[in-house]
Amino acid sequence: PALAEQLARTPEILPALRARLELCPPGEVADRLQWILLEAEVWLLQATETQGAEIDAASRAAFCQNAALAALRALELAPRNVMALLLLRQATVPTEAEMDRASDQPLDPEAAARVHAYALYTLRLAGELTDSEERAELYSEAARLLLRLGETDSAAAALRTVLECRPLDAAALAELHPLLTRRAEETVHQHAGQFVFERGAQANYFLRRDGGHRPCVVSAYDAELYGHWWGC
Repeated sequence: PALAEQLARTPEILPALRARLELCPPGEVADRLQWILLEAEVWLLQATETQGAEIDAASRAAFCQNAALAALRALELAPRNVMALLLLRQATVPTEAEMDRASDQPLDPEAAARVHAYALYTLRLAGELTDSEERAELYSEAARLLLRLGETDSAAAALRTVLECRPLDAAALAELHPLLTRRAEETVHQHAGQFVFERGAQANYFLRRDGGHRPCVVSAYDAELYGHWWGC
């Protein structure tokens, strides 16, 4: 970080970094990765106000976009590189308003795409970490973003992973429970509707086969099996 901060203050440093990258042999993945990550970090530092000069919104957005593109190039070389994923998240972080679940303002398509991409990058980074607490924090953040987008099934999957990392996480359980309850109710209605449809089709088949005589369809069940999912 200290080296990157010094380089970010150096005029014309980015063309110099790209020129140095061109000197790397194509097969030297580690060397090329190092210079690409450094470029991404310099772009991010230039997007801040660490040099005392205020940066306008358009310039900051352009710097962050260039940082994200550099991080993506790094991930093409090393898809599981944690530093590249960290830099990509920093470069694509949405605004606080866009991430606010309590907001009643709907997201426009462009903002929704930003939040969705950031959530996916967060999940991808979480999957590469080994520390359970850090993984849980990232999966929890991704779940909140996915709920903001209305992607309840994906949010539920992220929350289940939070509970795998922190089984006693009451907040995650409180968020997950209504999602699973709603999903179960939808599944019950779906299965019930399918059952009624199939029995109706079966009754119509017997009605035609037996010359118009109304059939009686009997379904026998073992009471010990109640409570299990039953497909008919």
